[in-house]
Amino acid sequence: TLMPSTTGIYLTWTASPSDPGCVTGYEIARATSAGGVTTTVATVEKGVVKYNDTTADAGTMYYYKVRAKAGSEYSPYTSEVSGKK
Repeated sequence: TLMPSTTGIYLTWTASPSDPGCVTGYEIARATSAGGVTTTVATVEKGVVKYNDTTADAGTMYYYKVRAKAGSEYSPYTSEVSGKK
C-alpha cells in the first residue's frame, strides 16, 4: 500500500513467506510512468515491511514495486502501486 506522508511517500508491503528464512532484504523500485523503467530507490533489511521515500518530489506521480532478495537471487516484483506526495 502507499500513502502520502509529511516527509514523502510511505510504502508498506506483506512480508515474503520466506521471511524469516532465506530472505535477506527487500528492494524498492520506482518509476514515473505506469510500467515504466524503474530505478531502485532503497533496499531494506529482512523483516522490514515499510519504507518512507523522502526523495519523492511533491506533485509527481510515482509507481512503486517491491521484490524480496535472498543473497543474489530476487523474487518477482509485486504489482505496482501508485501515488504522489
